[in-house]
Amino acid sequence: MHRLVDEPGYNFPMEFSPDGRLLITNKSPRLHIWNLDTGNEVDHTVPQTGSVTDASIQFTPDGQSLVLPGREYNILWWDLAADSEIRQFSGHNADVWYLALSPDGRTLLSGSTDNTVRQWDIDTGEQLRLFTSTGVAGIDIAPDGLSFAAAGRDGAGTRIWSLEPANTWDKLIDKSSEFIELSPDGEMALTKNPDSGQFQLLDVSSGQLVTSIEETRPSLPSSTVFFFSDDGRKMVTVNDEDAILQYDTSTGQLISSFSNPDGMYLASVSYVPGTDHIFAAGNGGAYLIDAENGEHIRSWPYDIEILELFAGFPAVSPDGRLGAIYIPTGFHGGFETYILDLQNGEEIHVITHSANEIPEAFAFSHDGRFFAWGGNTDVA
Repeated sequence: MHRLVDEPGYNFPMEFSPDGRLLITNKSPRLHIWNLDTGNEVDHTVPQTGSVTDASIQFTPDGQSLVLPGREYNILWWDLAADSEIRQFSGHNADVWYLALSPDGRTLLSGSTDNTVRQWDIDTGEQLRLFTSTGVAGIDIAPDGLSFAAAGRDGAGTRIWSLEPANTWDKLIDKSSEFIELSPDGEMALTKNPDSGQFQLLDVSSGQLVTSIEETRPSLPSSTVFFFSDDGRKMVTVNDEDAILQYDTSTGQLISSFSNPDGMYLASVSYVPGTDHIFAAGNGGAYLIDAENGEHIRSWPYDIEILELFAGFPAVSPDGRLGAIYIPTGFHGGFETYILDLQNGEEIHVITHSANEIPEAFAFSHDGRFFAWGGNTDVA
């Protein structure tokens, strides 16, 4: 295990390169780039960035460069190997909080507190289009790169815009949402009403409401309450009675409800990529569950008085091989992160954190070789 930083401060965001060689962290006042094979920081001259959030640093698909907020509301495209600027994208007149790249890496979207989303040609730096969205609160590009969704604040709602062919349609699909997530197939959109707390599942092509689902875990970030299956045809969540619920995304119908056999509190659930399994965690420990019949395939029992799960937990590696859960060991004690082999049940690593070393962000690399956490003292 490499401990990359050991100094006060926070390390957000954390972003792995597509090939898993590099890790980006932001410990003010500068960006840090880490070589994961050696654990050493890579020397670089990336300028002091602008307003950096967990959605505002993006690797290009080839992993050779970064796009990130720059000074004076510009956006930088930075060559990592040459350690030099490729170009800047200028046009915003307020902080850029959200960046998103199309799957082919040729189209860049930027969302700003100037109430605009802008589409850029990354090869030329040309601004192709400008979209107005009051108080941009999130951007998500469809997997086919043909459309994108943007959530707005202050009643602006969630809109879906076409990218190719240009400006052929613009739909307001939820007039009150401040959260947006597209299904892996790009056909459905999950939004959340900040007033009622209800989640809305909407058909992207028609903008029609498919179903509304009551919020059951208000203490968790919206992005960790529901998880889509690989094909986008199902969603899974856990309700306030600790039952695991699965929904058909095309109809909004509840297709299964599995109770937790040990009767313990379940905090969160997630699909395991490439399988028909669900990974769940709660006060009784962690569980691997058959998504078809609800049977427990295996479990990892832990005697936990209180379980607090941060964003993305229980976490599953993109290859579906590993799972991770984060466990406070007491109200005033330390913390532990368990890395589990979901295929054979082996407990691979137990990472111990001190009481003042509180992990606040977690991530697996794209190839599943590395797991990183960051918090108020370090990144490891």
